[in-house]
Amino acid sequence: MLPHFLHEGIFYPLMHRGFRSGFSAFRLSYNRFDQKGLFPNSHMERNTIGFNGSLDLGNQLSVGLGMNYVITRTQGRAVTGYENGGGGRNPAPSRISFPTNEQAPNANGYNQGVSLLGGPDKLSTRVWWDV
Repeated sequence: MLPHFLHEGIFYPLMHRGFRSGFSAFRLSYNRFDQKGLFPNSHMERNTIGFNGSLDLGNQLSVGLGMNYVITRTQGRAVTGYENGGGGRNPAPSRISFPTNEQAPNANGYNQGVSLLGGPDKLSTRVWWDV
């Protein structure tokens, strides 16, 4: 049995013709994903709309189409990489600066580690895996 809203409008005739005759199939889906972050006032909302359809054009020929539309809104998201001149963010992995509580009690180890970076202890300092 079909849900009530499919009995009205354009969906029912299309489904009735396609599925009853056996020459086409389609699926329309919607998903909403809400997630609270670990930090206060951080969250992510993602809405996804998907469509898949196929049509048999003959005994040995069929055509299919699949589309997805995703929109994501976030707040309080941590930086995901180095900023470039345009202000965009690179989603590639980036390094984390040394903890401040490591600098005083382990000054020799800290200075040695920073010297291996090839620059100051800043997130903008490029490391060996950067191209």
